[in-house]
Amino acid sequence: PAAAAPAVPSGHVSIAPREVTVGPGTLRFDHDMAISGYGGVTSGIVPSAAMPWVQLELTRTNVVRTPDGQSYHTLPTVRLHLDLFLGADYHSRYGTTSTNGFGVGADICRPLYYDETGFQFLFCAEFTVGYFGLKTTSPQGVDGPVALEGLGMVGPALDLVYNIGRHFNVGLKAGGDVVFGPLEARASDGSQIFESSRFTMNGMFGLGGHF
Repeated sequence: PAAAAPAVPSGHVSIAPREVTVGPGTLRFDHDMAISGYGGVTSGIVPSAAMPWVQLELTRTNVVRTPDGQSYHTLPTVRLHLDLFLGADYHSRYGTTSTNGFGVGADICRPLYYDETGFQFLFCAEFTVGYFGLKTTSPQGVDGPVALEGLGMVGPALDLVYNIGRHFNVGLKAGGDVVFGPLEARASDGSQIFESSRFTMNGMFGLGGHF
């Protein structure tokens, strides 16, 4: 008799069980990768200001595929990202303090629902470190020196991604972070102008491709 044709994967990827029975055929160890660009805002780094945030993100999910067409994700989904914080202003009696910065980060995500050709819903723990430049311009228009400040952020996020076919995706994500080493802007006489909040909130929209 003719050999049965291999099953066609549905696109849905399940949580890997402890054991799975595999029939004749090839067990494939594969991965699903995506490169996406996100843009949005975050609040709390500069008091009373929404700071534009741009992010380039690389995501990898490891997948095991059985001969009968079932797919299972193994280990957490891992994301690496580069971040640009495009600036926000804080106005005080000392003048206008401008702030912008860059960062890098790594996230660990648990897929709550995962379809390689449809919706994906992930719960993530995000880790970001960055450096920010702060410059205060006096009411008379005199620029002060640029101060460099480091900052770390750790917090949860929810991601909703829709894969348009096999190669393109759109996404929304929202989260909040606890801030370590908050930014502190000071005047030339040492007086504190502002200190960033211990907590931030953010929301972003993105486009990308996956392979």
